[in-house]
Amino acid sequence: MLVAKPLSFQPKYIVITVFGIGLMVFFQSSSLGTDSSLNINILHVILMIIYYTGWIFLIKYVNGAVDVLPGFKELTIRQIATFAFSGIGIALVHFIFTNALYFPLRSIVLGDWSSPMKELVGIFPKATISRMIDFAVIAGVLKAITLNKILNEKNLKLLNLESQLNQSQLNALKAQLNPHFLFNALHAVTTLIGYDDEKARNMTIKISGLLRKMLEDRDTHTHTLKEELDYIKDYLEIEQERFFDRLKVNLQIDDATLAAEVPNLILQPLVENAFKHGISKLEGTGNITISSEMTQDNRNVKIIIENTSPGGTTEPSLGVGLENVKKRLYQYYGTTSSLDTVVNGQVFAVELIIPQPA
Repeated sequence: MLVAKPLSFQPKYIVITVFGIGLMVFFQSSSLGTDSSLNINILHVILMIIYYTGWIFLIKYVNGAVDVLPGFKELTIRQIATFAFSGIGIALVHFIFTNALYFPLRSIVLGDWSSPMKELVGIFPKATISRMIDFAVIAGVLKAITLNKILNEKNLKLLNLESQLNQSQLNALKAQLNPHFLFNALHAVTTLIGYDDEKARNMTIKISGLLRKMLEDRDTHTHTLKEELDYIKDYLEIEQERFFDRLKVNLQIDDATLAAEVPNLILQPLVENAFKHGISKLEGTGNITISSEMTQDNRNVKIIIENTSPGGTTEPSLGVGLENVKKRLYQYYGTTSSLDTVVNGQVFAVELIIPQPA
């Protein structure tokens, strides 16, 4: 069933359109006489006004027909057929509407009240084809306007993503460079010097590697889950040196998810959160588990980060870090992504659902 779809045109576009139609009616209905006088065919003016008015009334239905066409790459035979039949139907409605108005007005002007049925039958094929061409042209213009709007929205979203990515990188850099982190990381290095120089050297390299990778990836929006995990593994190894035997890390990564596309640095705030609110507040051993799997339809990758927490919390909540991650996911994927938290005793879990490109 064809449904009228409201237009989102700004008033200035309507004014420009009406002005353009007015000029078209004037030139199509005017001619110069032998004495250079301007002659206007009143019947032609009436016909053109009715003709364009008909399309103005039907344009919302044309827009509804255009809505069945998602994009040239995704077109199906059914969508093309629906669009074509909609065009035929709208052309017939336009033919009936315009002629139902024009012929009575013509009879009034000419004083001729003879039946126009024979004339209508004669012009029907040509007039219908002409209207179908008009339908196709109007539909093409509406589709171009829609695609342009979508492109502008994507560009705006891209600018927002760039801003958020830069802020995320800045926050991550601050997390690595803040005095508390540097003090603990460098303290762990100094305790290894003279005792295990090789491990101290490796740990120093990992700290510098983290900072270098963040700078190298500052212009990228997404990368593979494998690249994200490589960064997280280096981060976890530094933390493991800080917490010694108090920290156990468990990675349960499905190989099928390694090539999945994820936003750059999307896991870093979550792992940082696990240390800040969980592991660092424990007196005994703490665990961090990172797991991943593809959903059953292979359209999404599911990532779960679990950590031991002090307990005492029954209601999961989103802190600033988790809320920022959720907002980033929404900017990238809209409502097709999700971030949920679960508290189960002394285990705090964050579950991400990240859609994958078709």
